[in-house]
Amino acid sequence: MHGLHRLYLASTRTPARTVSLALLMAGVIAVADLITGYEVRLAVLYMLPIAVATWRAGIRAGIFVAGIAVVSWSVSFHPDHRYSSELFYFWEGGALGATFLITVFLLARLHDALGDADRRFREVLQGLAAYVYVTSEQNGKILYANQPLERLLGMDLAGRHGDVVSQRICATGDTMNANAGLARHSFSYYEARDRLSGRSFGVQAGPVSWESRELAHLHVLTDITEQKEAAVLKFRHREMVGKTSRMAVLAEIATMLGHELNQPLMAITTYNSAGKILLSQDVPDIAAAISSLDKSAAQAARASEIVSRTRSFLQRRAPSMLSAGINALIRDAVQTMEPDMRGILLDVDDSATASLVPISMDPTLIEQVIVNLLSNAADAARSAGRDMPRIGISTAVDDGAVVVSVQDNGEGISSDAAAKLYDAFFTTKSGGLGLGLSICRSIVEAHHGQLEHHDLGGAGTVFSFRLPIVHTQETHQ
Repeated sequence: MHGLHRLYLASTRTPARTVSLALLMAGVIAVADLITGYEVRLAVLYMLPIAVATWRAGIRAGIFVAGIAVVSWSVSFHPDHRYSSELFYFWEGGALGATFLITVFLLARLHDALGDADRRFREVLQGLAAYVYVTSEQNGKILYANQPLERLLGMDLAGRHGDVVSQRICATGDTMNANAGLARHSFSYYEARDRLSGRSFGVQAGPVSWESRELAHLHVLTDITEQKEAAVLKFRHREMVGKTSRMAVLAEIATMLGHELNQPLMAITTYNSAGKILLSQDVPDIAAAISSLDKSAAQAARASEIVSRTRSFLQRRAPSMLSAGINALIRDAVQTMEPDMRGILLDVDDSATASLVPISMDPTLIEQVIVNLLSNAADAARSAGRDMPRIGISTAVDDGAVVVSVQDNGEGISSDAAAKLYDAFFTTKSGGLGLGLSICRSIVEAHHGQLEHHDLGGAGTVFSFRLPIVHTQETHQ
């Protein structure tokens, strides 16, 4: 069938070929009608060449072939017709001619309507704020490309191979997702990047039926550069706000401690100096010196109370517990870290069972733990200098607890660093504060959980934390 369709397209490529084919078909029908003695009444088959001529060559060609068909029928059928009156013969000829003409006009109207629809469709494609092109399934050549895409590439794309576009605007990320655009049964989405300008595109690609029902692939490229840049700026802004907030808190703490401790420290200095003077006299005033030292000790106790009060102020309040699923938090954390995950293959294996069991937790705090672990894993994977930095995050249910694990393929953690890894202000990063893992452990332990790590012997590290599963009644309480 496909071969016959190609033969039909080749035979009707020009109006002259179309009319010749239609006349040949009409001649075959006339001969067949004559051979059968007009008993089968094959005249209705003239509709086929008339339709071919009208559809492929236009209304004039259709009328011409219809006239030839009526004349052929009239000349060959007139000597042998068996009507009792000539009137019936002319009636059949007139009805046949009228039927042919009505068919011609209806087909012409339908062809024009489809042509108008096709033109409107192409005008819409030309006016889209997107780059559109269609490639043939058979040979990969470009069947259509809108003007924005041709202006972007600076060339006429009609008849060129689709690789002209894919070599300039190449897919990024997972290769499987990029090739999914060539799927036969559904549309898929992937991201691509312009090698020349560096702009990012979201690409939707999938199969369509093009002109003459030819199987083709439609590609729609949308410029998402500004959205990507906005996402990066949003993440950096959020990160900057977080750092600024932490620095503001530290500055406030330092200012408060300095102000509060300044007075007792000055008093201690004064009382100690006075006691020294009293003891250095020719006749030491022991009683006064002891009193001065007692006052100095009282000021030291006051300073200790200030530090204790400040520590109480800094201690985290009890988490606001809610019953929530862990997988939703992982998705939010991964979305938050997306701008920082460029060039890293992220594998998320979120267990459905882990999402169903109830966990009493503060979602904001636990999400912060996941974000911190992902950030550390990303830094470790990049610093190893491997061809494919990789991070895996998974959930599981184990022994009455939900376990969340974050694994990287970095260089691992040395034994010296492992001993102090969770200490506050200890860091292996240049410019790091050394508070991340310490805060994470505090948050997890506040949820009655555990945070631990396991070195993979130079092949990376796995950080995991456990959160206990609670019963529904306990959660409501």
